[in-house]
Amino acid sequence: MSLITSLNKCPKGLLHDFHVERDGQKVLDLATVKLERCRACGERVRWNKVNGRIDNKKYLEAHRRDFLQREGPTAKLFYAIYQPEEFEENKWKWTIKL
Repeated sequence: MSLITSLNKCPKGLLHDFHVERDGQKVLDLATVKLERCRACGERVRWNKVNGRIDNKKYLEAHRRDFLQREGPTAKLFYAIYQPEEFEENKWKWTIKL
């Protein structure tokens, strides 16, 4: 499973950094739609809600940046995005040792 997919890859960074957008509130019923925009590239995403809920699998994939951790399978991306100065010294966390 690839951590960077077409749903979360940002042309101006590694991963999209989405935030809730307030534009369009007058037009859309916010109980059925959630609008977000990437802070870096400006790409808009519209999440349709079914019974007040968003498709969790796609939402988590698109918001991978929000769920990165220092340990485990997302450690490499965490250090690349949030602590690039510590990237080299933490390589051992994602290197396979045989």
